[in-house]
Amino acid sequence: MMTSYTLSPNYGVSSYFDMQRFENLISNKMIVREQRIAKRKKIRVLDNMLMIVAFVLAVNLLIVVSLISYQNVKTFENNRQISRLEKQLTKLRTENDIAFNELKDKIKYDNLKMKAYLDLNMITPTEKNIIYFDKRDSGYVRQYENIR
Repeated sequence: MMTSYTLSPNYGVSSYFDMQRFENLISNKMIVREQRIAKRKKIRVLDNMLMIVAFVLAVNLLIVVSLISYQNVKTFENNRQISRLEKQLTKLRTENDIAFNELKDKIKYDNLKMKAYLDLNMITPTEKNIIYFDKRDSGYVRQYENIR
């Protein structure tokens, strides 16, 4: 135990340094310091956890944004392809209509009719040539009589 002595105003020697009080003060400071260190450790753990959560959220955000942009690119590409195919369809329809009209103009129906009558012995049907079938039959037609 260490004690310091000093001269008091009445010129006597008195101790102004109490070792027990000093030890209590040091002990209290150490307790406060340990509490601060414990708080800092908790804060560091919380900071690390928050940093991990923020990192995971950032990665998820990047994934979502990349998926959205990928879908936008795919949609854009699909729209371009649809547009291209629609133009191609329009072109093919126009070409088909032109070819149909050209063939229609080339066919002479009177010549076709004469060829059918003369070469193939076809006739214009009359009421006695028409044969009616019952609707209850299945979807195909049977041959009614021998063809000449």
